[in-house]
Amino acid sequence: MFSFLRRSQPADSSGTIRQAVVDGRPESGLDPQALTVLQRRGSYSGRSVTYFRVFHPTALAAGAAQPRRYEDLDGHPELVVGSGHTEHGGVIVLTSRPSTHTTPTPDRLLARRDLHDDDERVVFPTGGSS
Repeated sequence: MFSFLRRSQPADSSGTIRQAVVDGRPESGLDPQALTVLQRRGSYSGRSVTYFRVFHPTALAAGAAQPRRYEDLDGHPELVVGSGHTEHGGVIVLTSRPSTHTTPTPDRLLARRDLHDDDERVVFPTGGSS
């Protein structure tokens, strides 16, 4: 009756999300139809968005529980092929994946104060130490 009171329902965007993830990772050779999308509503910079995570169900280890909710992948980031959020207008924003290669933090070395004879004026701007 009053159609202006009803919000239009967004079309199922799972196929578009899967294709965007595959397009964002051209070296992967993944089939978009073989991927599964898990979503949850949330907020990003004060806007309502839908967060998503995409994973490949055949990559699950034998006997592993099948993720059914977005939160089920919290403990298994290695299974996530792509993630991000969709804006209200249908814009898909992919989140860059953190590097899996970690570089160890280098050891810290003590500074040799005898090589920095002018540092006292920086540490003590009035020129004197109290």
